[in-house]
Amino acid sequence: MKKYLLFTAIIFISTVCFSQDIISTQTQETNSGANRPVSKFQSGYKGIIESGGYYWGIDGFSFGQMNFHLINGYQINPYFSLGLGFGADLYFGSGTEHFVLVPVFADFRADFIDAAISPYLSFDIGYSFNTTNDDLKRAAGLMLNPTIGVRYKLPKRHEFHIGAGYQMQTLKYDYDSENLGAIVIKIGYSF
Repeated sequence: MKKYLLFTAIIFISTVCFSQDIISTQTQETNSGANRPVSKFQSGYKGIIESGGYYWGIDGFSFGQMNFHLINGYQINPYFSLGLGFGADLYFGSGTEHFVLVPVFADFRADFIDAAISPYLSFDIGYSFNTTNDDLKRAAGLMLNPTIGVRYKLPKRHEFHIGAGYQMQTLKYDYDSENLGAIVIKIGYSF
């Protein structure tokens, strides 16, 4: 019995000593003393494909919307990326009323932590153009879209994300303007 206890004590002590060596090695490889392991991050191109839609209009807005956006960006560090995007937004109302807007926008994204699953915040600001020939002579205008969501890292710099936010789209008529504001749900893929 004494031999078994001695053997167990030796295994336990050698395991503790070995793990202390691993911890001290990781601490020496930390990023500017922040006590976290160095990330395998690489800056560079970041492409984003997003699709979404909404049906929850605000202030009496009664159009539904489906959108598809492409964003070409640059990942600055593990937390921030900037990009330029364009896409197509289809607005549809009751009956046959519908119109298509083409937004061109700047995209700013921030991940809160550098981990496999991270909350993120994005903000799009730009201008939309009306491509539909309609009797109302709508001229599109300013587009704002703050979104908060969750990002899931996949292998080889790929990511999947889902978020919810508020999309504001201004439409200008001959003598008036209108805000098409609504809650939006987005699903996207980054590479």
